[in-house]
Amino acid sequence: PNIRVLVKPILNLFHGDRGGKRWKNAVDGVLKAGGLKSVTELMEKTLSQIPDETLDAPPKTAEQAALILGNGSLPEPFALPDRLAQFGDRARGDNERRRGKQQQQQQEALRQQQPGLQQHQQQQNG
Repeated sequence: PNIRVLVKPILNLFHGDRGGKRWKNAVDGVLKAGGLKSVTELMEKTLSQIPDETLDAPPKTAEQAALILGNGSLPEPFALPDRLAQFGDRARGDNERRRGKQQQQQQEALRQQQPGLQQHQQQQNG
């Protein structure tokens, strides 16, 4: 695959950090110039755009990441797993309702076919 496709998932790795935008622009410039043989080569050419204190910093917590990626404020009380569970529960409920309707339709179709099936069997036996 093309190196840009491989790198795309990590382009926002330094979002909100000092030098993050400069790094992303450097990555884009190097990719446009071409001639890269590996992702390692790309990283070696561009990581100099990120300050050492950013590279040496511990990973952000989910709350810090939400502040950076969101609008700067968190709803009270903030519980990321609960928020995600709400979306999953809604989708799960929708799927269960859809499956229930499909099963009802299949059962109704079978009921409608049964009288015809019984008549067909009687004709073959009699």
